[in-house]
Amino acid sequence: MNKSFFNWLPVAALALGAFACQTDDSTVESAVDPRGEEYTISEPIKISDSRAVELTDSHQQFAGRLASEIAHPGQNMVFSPLSIYNFMAMLANGADGQTLDQIIKVLGAKSNDEVVALCRRQFDSFAAIEAKNQEFPEPDLSAFIPDDYPDPERYKEELMESYESMLSSLTKVALANSIWYDASKVGTPYQSYIDECKQWLNAEAMVTDFNTITPSAINQWASDVTNGLIPSIVNKFGPILTDIVCVNALYLNIQWWGGFSVGEEKLEFTNSDGTKSKVTSLKNESDYEYGETADAHFIKLPLGALAEQMTYTIILPKGDGVDASAMLSPGVIPSMEKELISLTMPEFEVESDHTFEMKSALESLGLVDVFDDDKANFSRMGSFKFNVEQVAHKAKIHVSEFGIEAAAATADDWFSSPGPGFEKPQPKVINVDRPFAFRITDNATGMVLFIGTVNRL
Repeated sequence: MNKSFFNWLPVAALALGAFACQTDDSTVESAVDPRGEEYTISEPIKISDSRAVELTDSHQQFAGRLASEIAHPGQNMVFSPLSIYNFMAMLANGADGQTLDQIIKVLGAKSNDEVVALCRRQFDSFAAIEAKNQEFPEPDLSAFIPDDYPDPERYKEELMESYESMLSSLTKVALANSIWYDASKVGTPYQSYIDECKQWLNAEAMVTDFNTITPSAINQWASDVTNGLIPSIVNKFGPILTDIVCVNALYLNIQWWGGFSVGEEKLEFTNSDGTKSKVTSLKNESDYEYGETADAHFIKLPLGALAEQMTYTIILPKGDGVDASAMLSPGVIPSMEKELISLTMPEFEVESDHTFEMKSALESLGLVDVFDDDKANFSRMGSFKFNVEQVAHKAKIHVSEFGIEAAAATADDWFSSPGPGFEKPQPKVINVDRPFAFRITDNATGMVLFIGTVNRL
């Protein structure tokens, strides 16, 4: 029996911001919420479909600009615009004045409400995926076994294997926010800020004393959300030196819609420096959405084994010796049409740590005041003067294969053979054998979950 292979795309990202506060008081008291003890948190606003399209377009432009800032020629890179967006939404909830204006401008929104609304759309999209997964409860195996079956236990094992195989094909997603603060150093942030972040952004509030155990706790939280793909986001040696830490974690595990076979021969990949690498090749011939500009090919590959939930887009330069970083700047996206394509692409893994460059990259985009201890205005967060000291971001993508027996082996039996005179159309041949850029977007929201470059393998 023939075997068909599907690729596994586990990807994860973490964004972390560390706040410092300035106060001359030797004794820190709990912040008194200016909204009083009795208040209600309003529901997030609803945005129209047309405005959602505009905001999503702004998000995609933000993703491209930020990618251009953090990419380095000749190097591989991956990061999550969605993770950074959620982190900045937590900033926006505590900001006011010019600081807030800069945040929403960089994100391409008109108000904090719109930033929250876009985050909520993504939470709802992931919730819909999880709800779909719940439609496959563990079956009552005894109900499927015929009374006269000679080996019922073996039949149960086979049914369970089929069920577990189906479960493994389901899309796994996780998007989580958390706020960690040291009450002994900074006092309690306004309860309204904590409650808003919880209701609007699903953010957990973690009260700690930021001792030497705290880094391990933050890293364990991050590892749990990302299924161990990113085991740490803060230095595990020594205490946290700031006063508040906001963390976002994102995890995605999704299969291709369709499939790729593993090529019998290695793919010769030409790195950006001209050297050659032999890597595992992944092959398929199918109708893909395809478009091109004068400089690049664009191929969209559907993701989601049971439904087309997301899209993996490859941006492949037409010329040799082109650094993939040049493909990241926001530009004209060509019109895309379905076309029969014979596609060969590499298996790869990319991991990036942008801890030492994300701050300067955001400053280049116009996010300046949040890092300035004199200008930062986070007066909606607490009664003390806060500013962001550092932004850490890590991401990882792993494109690998595992074998499953698929219905493709008997697919030809389901259709009539073409009649005389039928000529199979010749596919366009695309070999991803040189540096390329990629991005993963959610089909339901249009948000960019991950974006990156592969310059060397």
